[in-house]
Amino acid sequence: MSAKNKTKKIIIAAAVTTALAFGGLQAATAGPGSMRGGGPGFQNPCFGQGQQSFDEATLKAHDTFLSETTELRKNMAKKRAAKRAVMSSTTPDPAKASQLAGELFDLREQLRTKARAAGLPAGLMMGMGRMGDGPMMRYGRHHGGSRM
Repeated sequence: MSAKNKTKKIIIAAAVTTALAFGGLQAATAGPGSMRGGGPGFQNPCFGQGQQSFDEATLKAHDTFLSETTELRKNMAKKRAAKRAVMSSTTPDPAKASQLAGELFDLREQLRTKARAAGLPAGLMMGMGRMGDGPMMRYGRHHGGSRM
């Protein structure tokens, strides 16, 4: 095999490997429902982002729901932080991570049940307990923005 053919094969292999790496990176970073760029995706817009507007009774029920579920949402944030710590350790403990994931699921279901009991529409229940330190988007802004 000549040196020229060997060089061509190396260049082709490098190009194919690079293309596969970029394709894999794109697939790994793509999120579900993010067809319009970042954010939660157009299927499930956060409260205050869509064209849907809520009446004062719904907003009052939302405020009541938030105040009644403060401790539950606080527990979810603690469990999420604990799970993140377990998963980011040098030797993650699968049993502990699984236990925390189960506890988070149970807390999320309790929160959903309370939201449904409060009569909140599904748009207000999206993303509950997933906003970093804050548990929910509130009026389209994180913690206490204006109502519209």
